[in-house]
Formats: sequence, structure tokens, C-alpha cells
Amino acid sequence: MGPSDRARVVWCDMEVDGGGLTLVAWSYDGTPGGGGFGWDVTTQTTPIDFSAPYSLGIGRFPITFTEALVGTRSNENMWDLAYKITLPDDFLGSCQQSACATKDIELVFGTRCDSTVRPTAFRFVGYTADTNRFFFRDAMSSGGYGLLTDVWETGADNCSQGGDMRNRAGLIMVR
Repeated sequence: MGPSDRARVVWCDMEVDGGGLTLVAWSYDGTPGGGGFGWDVTTQTTPIDFSAPYSLGIGRFPITFTEALVGTRSNENMWDLAYKITLPDDFLGSCQQSACATKDIELVFGTRCDSTVRPTAFRFVGYTADTNRFFFRDAMSSGGYGLLTDVWETGADNCSQGGDMRNRAGLIMVR
């Protein structure tokens, strides 16, 4: 991935929702804290230590992606619940200091929520220059929402607003 002088070994999922997904973030329950976590931040090199927060720093690589899978994981470090989010065009560049509207949200894995529900907590994505979190929210204003080093903070515990992901360890993959 990327030029040879910036090559990285990445973790991929080739099964959920047709595969082709690259891991960009992984929270680890019980590891709260700020700094060193976000679209432009690399927190680990290979091999990935799944007992600590992980951030690939994908904003530093010259690759294009249009979808993100955001979700929670089970104790076996597998998907527990996942939503596919269609991202705005060039969101890494155009949403550095602001939030941008997502294009679509769809449940693709898990049964805790009804598949017709589109959680409002994922209507906006952005603040990609932030080094403390991966911002997702139901409003354009900033705040402590999104995937943090330890858990998702969606602002609500239910399916219709928070996607039933609040205070759960999570991950983000892109393609």
C-alpha cells in the first residue's frame, strides 16, 4: 500500500460484505486516553497488536476509498455489528477541519438492530486532521464523538441513534 518507502503490512477482511476491506482503526476497551488516534495518525507498525488501540494513518497514503465499515467486535475480535457508510468524495482532504455529510448508511452484519434502521450517529464524518478520534456524529459540530481509543461514543445507546455501538470496542475498515 502506498509508495515503497512508505509501504505497510495491513490487516484485511475478505469476507464481510464482499470483502476487500482494510483495517484503519481498532479501539481497545480499557485503554482510554487522548492523542495518537485518527485518520492521519499511525499508532503501531507491524505486526498489529490487537491488545492496544491501532490507527493505520491512512490519511498519509495516496489511496482512494469510498466506503467505510464501522462496527463493534466480539470477544473473538471478529465483527459483532457492522454498518457500511458511503463516504463523501475526497473526505480526507475536504473534511479536515469540518464535518461532511455521509451519503448512505446500511447494516451489513449483526442482528442487534433492525436492518431498516439508519443510525443518526453516522450522518456526518470528518475532522480528519483531529489526532484524538475518528469523528462520526449526528451533527456537524465537533465534540468527543466517534471512535475513541477505547470505545465508540455515539451519544445514544439505542439502534436508531447510536447504532447500538455506544461504549463498545470498535473498528473501522475502508475500501
